[in-house]
Amino acid sequence: MHHITEWKADGPTDISNEDLACDACHALVHEGPGGWQTRVAPTESEYPGRTD
Repeated sequence: MHHITEWKADGPTDISNEDLACDACHALVHEGPGGWQTRVAPTESEYPGRTD
């Protein structure tokens, strides 16, 4: 499980701020160069509201 808005940045720990991530992908999510980031897809995207 991954927080979309990081817990340390006051992201809530509830289902609206969580997304599934395998261990390998979750390890790649971090700030800085080369780090993956997650976001909620904007309304104009192909899949609005989903996690990118």
